[in-house]
Amino acid sequence: MNKISSGGKVVNNGLKIIMNRFAKAVPDYLYPSTFKVGIGTTTATITDTDLEHAIPITGTEAVDSCDTANWTDGANMTSTLNTTTFKEGTGSLNFTKDGTGAAVVEMHKTTTSVDFTSKSLSLWVYIIDATALAKLVATGTPACSIRFGSDASNYYEWEYDTTDLAVGWNLLDSMTSASADNTQGSPALAAMDYSYIEFQSTASATVWSAGDYIMDDWKVASTGDFVKAIESGYPTINETTKQVTIRTRLPTTQANGYLISEHAVFNEDATPLMLSHDIFSAFSKSDTDELIFVDKIIFDNS
Repeated sequence: MNKISSGGKVVNNGLKIIMNRFAKAVPDYLYPSTFKVGIGTTTATITDTDLEHAIPITGTEAVDSCDTANWTDGANMTSTLNTTTFKEGTGSLNFTKDGTGAAVVEMHKTTTSVDFTSKSLSLWVYIIDATALAKLVATGTPACSIRFGSDASNYYEWEYDTTDLAVGWNLLDSMTSASADNTQGSPALAAMDYSYIEFQSTASATVWSAGDYIMDDWKVASTGDFVKAIESGYPTINETTKQVTIRTRLPTTQANGYLISEHAVFNEDATPLMLSHDIFSAFSKSDTDELIFVDKIIFDNS
């Protein structure tokens, strides 16, 4: 399938690139040659310098696919495999609170060891409806906590309130060692293999059913995983129509599981500069979809 990106903005940094490379014998900036995609929905403006919410395209490292119900359940809860509602792979894990001994329930696992140096963690959490969301504590303590570390005594922790969550699929991402809300002990960044997720309900007596809460697709990404080169042979220049065309591609194997709604072209400076930014109707990218974006910049002196 082709998705043509239209109606975007050449942003201020894009104008800098164009003017600099036109007017200087030895330009300061490299020409645009890479792109990113994201899930942001805010209308593009000329002051944008990056995507609103970039997502990884390729090269991520799996922490746990959640395709097997082999996590260790804490008290008052049971995890089971869900092969109906999932983001990636063949399934996800139901997170069922079926006991009334405590308000907090958790599950954890010794997951695939990964190097977390200069990388970010992400996972998906699904909440079936508003009734389920209302069962999480609203104030005072986090509704959901994620821990990732080298063992149960050495980890980073990120906390999410109910205002951070919504009905449907929630992407919990951009979790880095620097952004952690809490740090326990001294996590060994080169060997991170302890994963933990916790929900806090409104009361000990609160319970919920299988399928009300689901998690899927734990993975880590490095900076390079968010960027891809534009198609070979582009940009092209049509001097008659005064038009520059840039073409980018997401094949069936890349950026799957996301509602892609934004696209941007960048150069490869040490601090990359954005040329253009476009927001469009969200497209649910899966392994049966290939997306092609065509950006056309027209120089009009009429």
